[in-house]
Amino acid sequence: KNYTNKADQSPILSDNDLIKSMINGGFVAAYFDFGKSTPTNVSADGIDFILTYLRKNPTDSIDIIGHTDELGKTEYNDKLSNARANSIKKVLEAAKIDSSRLNVIAAGEDSSVDKNSESARKLVRKVTFVVK
Repeated sequence: KNYTNKADQSPILSDNDLIKSMINGGFVAAYFDFGKSTPTNVSADGIDFILTYLRKNPTDSIDIIGHTDELGKTEYNDKLSNARANSIKKVLEAAKIDSSRLNVIAAGEDSSVDKNSESARKLVRKVTFVVK
């Protein structure tokens, strides 16, 4: 069987509800190095994905939610999570997405992972999105 052709024609790929649920489920994200508010190179795909979504759905707006790991003081992490979300907002604005569609939320520390694990902490230093 040739699976690639079948996958290319899948109606799921054009299903806006599926895409929206993937975005809202946190599957689309931008990641950050420790203590940084500039997204890593690996984040380009996530940012491109959200940008494409916003261009195809001009009436939708999004929450841009900044997260940090648990290392450091909570007050610092709250500011850092805000800076991360704002840096993504600036990228989207630079790509001509109207700022009225972009709502920044500083979620602060993500305590859902083992803070003693460097690889786990890496996963929560991020910005996620919620389509509204």
